[in-house]
Amino acid sequence: MIAFLANTLSENYDVTLILLEKKEIFYEINRNVRVIRLDLNMSRSFRQMGVIKSLRLLRNVCSEIRSLEAQEHPKLAFAFNDRETMFVWWALRHKEVKMIFSQRNDPYDKSEIKNIVFKYIYQHSSGAVFQLDQVQKFYGMTNNNSVVIPNPCCVEKNDGKPELKKLEYGERKKVIISAGRFQYRKRFDILIRAFAMVSLLYPEYKLIIFGDGDERRNLEQLSKMLEIDDKVEMPGFRKEVMRNYSDSAMFVLSSDAEGIPNILLEAIGAGIPCIAADCKPGGARFLLDEGKGGIIVERGREDLLSEAMITYIEDRECAEKYAKYAFNFSRKFTEDKIADKWLSYVKQILEL
Repeated sequence: MIAFLANTLSENYDVTLILLEKKEIFYEINRNVRVIRLDLNMSRSFRQMGVIKSLRLLRNVCSEIRSLEAQEHPKLAFAFNDRETMFVWWALRHKEVKMIFSQRNDPYDKSEIKNIVFKYIYQHSSGAVFQLDQVQKFYGMTNNNSVVIPNPCCVEKNDGKPELKKLEYGERKKVIISAGRFQYRKRFDILIRAFAMVSLLYPEYKLIIFGDGDERRNLEQLSKMLEIDDKVEMPGFRKEVMRNYSDSAMFVLSSDAEGIPNILLEAIGAGIPCIAADCKPGGARFLLDEGKGGIIVERGREDLLSEAMITYIEDRECAEKYAKYAFNFSRKFTEDKIADKWLSYVKQILEL
């Protein structure tokens, strides 16, 4: 979303993208977006660093931000992630710079103190963007001081028009895919356990999980313990996964918590039948239109997840019906429509 927003705004404004670490940029950035790479150690959370080191990091990051503000004289500053929101607000709170912040995660996963802090920041900033109505309400914000803008759905286009690949039922590969960072809240362990049940009935199917992270070793060990390690692949991060694997039997989202899950949007846009855990605070349920566009199961229930996967395997017509509905529903938030919402809101804030 940060890459999408930077590219969108760069058509009308001079945009500078500040990266706090010198890491590879995974997404394409327009040439007219200026990129500044800082070399700060952001690999550990505040909790892992402790109070002293956290305060030192806050001081260093704020110093860099203030220095850049003095050089660039921006009219508007954005921040998405929680730590970056705190950094930018603290650094620029006394400057004549308008600030827009966006909450991308599940507020129920945060401590009460954190939510009090973010509620204060949102209510004392120029604007705030949320992905879901329920998150906007959680922080006590209204349409007068904030806006709800979901993430865009990116799809293949033919002559400028969104196109859903037509696949005959027999053409889908016997592959189940998922993707994301290997973190506990993604609950890939639940997915692997559910797939193990599916594999007992349909041993010809394989599971591919794209991504990487701290949980990789645990997930590999779990696959081996369940004796399905020969059927579970974890090839790391890949670009345009959903487009390249649009002929997969299904995509499964097993997370406990998500905002608007981009990877689910990509799967929907690629026309893949989708199954999702009912992750907090409701992004998957929103994207699948309350279950009309795919099976939604109670989070943390490997038995229900396996049943849903078996349903798609045994009733391919049902799976394709769900995929078609979800694709058509996602036309409500195409890239152009979401870009227009962001541009309209930015213009509104700048004119205040």
